[in-house]
Formats: sequence, C-alpha cells, structure tokens
Amino acid sequence: MDKLIANVQVLIKVETEHPNLLDPQLLGYLKEWLLLDNSDKEAAIPKLQKSLTDGLDVDLTGTMWEEEWLANGKVCLCDACVVARKCIDGI
Repeated sequence: MDKLIANVQVLIKVETEHPNLLDPQLLGYLKEWLLLDNSDKEAAIPKLQKSLTDGLDVDLTGTMWEEEWLANGKVCLCDACVVARKCIDGI
C-alpha cells in the first residue's frame, strides 16, 4: 500500500509539473483516494485501477488486467503514463 500511495503522489506531482496530462476527473479521484483512510483505500483499489485505466492510455499488456484493458493498444511513454502503469502494477 505504501508503494501504491507513493506512486499516486508522484502521478499527481507529474500533473502539477506538466498540466493537462491527466483527465480532470482522474486527477480529482486520485486526490480523493489519497484522503481516504487505509482500509477505505484498500476497498477503493478496484475503482482506482479502473480510473487509471480509463483516464489514461495505459498499456496493461502482460498484467492480470490485460483482458479488461480499455485503452486502444497504443503505448504512451509520457511521465504520467509511466507512473500510472507503476500504480496499476502495484495494485
């Protein structure tokens, strides 16, 4: 959980440094998720994973979510997507 929290914080920091990389709804959800207590964070992990997948063009190839992947298959290497993949990988 600590690693996931740290990765979400890095993702928010990337957005702060490079505005408009994240979907505004995703950014809002990430900030809300960080404010939850740890048990609520754990319970909200499925929604976090879905929000990250839907909010970014994230490549889930080779992960347990590959079949559920909602992105279009294009792999983006911007800082936000790289960190988002780390978040998803940490779930």
